Amino acid sequence: MISPYEICDLIWGRGALRWAAKNGVRLSKCMEVGVNRADYSRVIMRVAKPDLLALVDPYTGFDFTSGKLTPANALIATAARIEAQRRMAKYGDRVEWHIATFSDFFHYSLSAKLCDYDFVYIDAEHTYKAALDDMLLGWELVRHGGILAGHDTWNPQVFRAVATFQAKYNVDVSCHGGDWWVVK
Repeated sequence: MISPYEICDLIWGRGALRWAAKNGVRLSKCMEVGVNRADYSRVIMRVAKPDLLALVDPYTGFDFTSGKLTPANALIATAARIEAQRRMAKYGDRVEWHIATFSDFFHYSLSAKLCDYDFVYIDAEHTYKAALDDMLLGWELVRHGGILAGHDTWNPQVFRAVATFQAKYNVDVSCHGGDWWVVK
């Protein structure tokens, strides 16, 4: 069954996927950071049809507002992981799971020389520092000509992180419907 979020994404598309399709950019190797229940992961598979989608999420249940790990949040995170894995099972070996923080996955990727993603989509922790850190790590994993993108520019901390990233690399960042993206 398609969620209401997926219906909106499929009808209007998120900005980065729509831009890639309009400009003929093939997204064969993709990554999503911050998978949760895999709503957007399914959209990536339906719209971009990548050969590989790496999904990175620690599923810890950590409450970023209070800074504490709570049993209730851990249970919710486990349920989200199980649902995400169920939803993505039909894609078989085109989906690669990494139950890890993005920082841990990044270091693994560097050691395994896995730094040539066509599309890295960030929708994880929404604090300024975490969002900026994820953008900086993602930039290193995107190939030249690839797309680094993310969600929730309506969040002031994410918006500030995007602005800082833009200034650091002197790149043009596009925004649409809460999404931001930049071509490397």
